[in-house]
Amino acid sequence: MVVAGFAFLLLAEATMVIRQERTQIVATKALKIGAELIDFARDRARLMQRRPDESFDQNEQRISKQNAETQSLYSKTYYSKVAYLRYEFARRGLRDPELEEFYQRPAYPIAIREIGEKLFRMGVALRSWTFF
Repeated sequence: MVVAGFAFLLLAEATMVIRQERTQIVATKALKIGAELIDFARDRARLMQRRPDESFDQNEQRISKQNAETQSLYSKTYYSKVAYLRYEFARRGLRDPELEEFYQRPAYPIAIREIGEKLFRMGVALRSWTFF
């Protein structure tokens, strides 16, 4: 009986350690992807600044093209990573209504930056979780 109780406690502790380690992995990924998205958004926003040698119409056309390219790059590079993190956070009971609303198709670099900041903050919060 004592051996069975010890084995049960050992198994329960191992399960908690594994859960804690998986949570820390998700938190680390969120911090990394969040920081990458913030940098990506900053770089894309820089490309949209008005150039002194272009007309208003040229500026509008270039910004429209840049926005489409930004969305495409986000979809190809980050969407699946953000969706994975969103799922992992939801499994742990962490949800953000704004993230839920626009993580799939952020329209502008400012929205991408907001997604990055939210993931980063959620990663920080998750990193502080303990199961002991």
